Amino acid sequence: MEEIERLYTRMFTVSKGPNGPFWNIHPEVKSRLHKRILQEIDGLREAQRHMTAGCRRYWEIDRKIRRRLLKEIQIIIDAYVIAKEENRVGDWEVMYGDIEHYKREFFYFRMDPDYENLHKILDDYKFIDER
Repeated sequence: MEEIERLYTRMFTVSKGPNGPFWNIHPEVKSRLHKRILQEIDGLREAQRHMTAGCRRYWEIDRKIRRRLLKEIQIIIDAYVIAKEENRVGDWEVMYGDIEHYKREFFYFRMDPDYENLHKILDDYKFIDER
């Protein structure tokens, strides 16, 4: 997770424009960040496959997966905020879809005290609705 956080902080750049400074997302760093998150999730899921569902270690891995998914959603929402400031929401929507989906997913994956106290475990880690 340390590398993910380091890449995340490097992902943003500030540029000067006619109306003052504005934020950008460095596409190469963003791409590396997405790749790293997916690699870590794949590794954690593989480790989880060899455990009894619901055991303490399984639950700990579940929390690690959730943190990475939350970071992925944070990156997508950050891109939305920047696109909105630059009146490029249409471009963002072509790439990502509806922002409401990511807002729902954020609340689904976040770890609030009630969730943790009940020791609930996710049984899916997908971003796509299957309704």
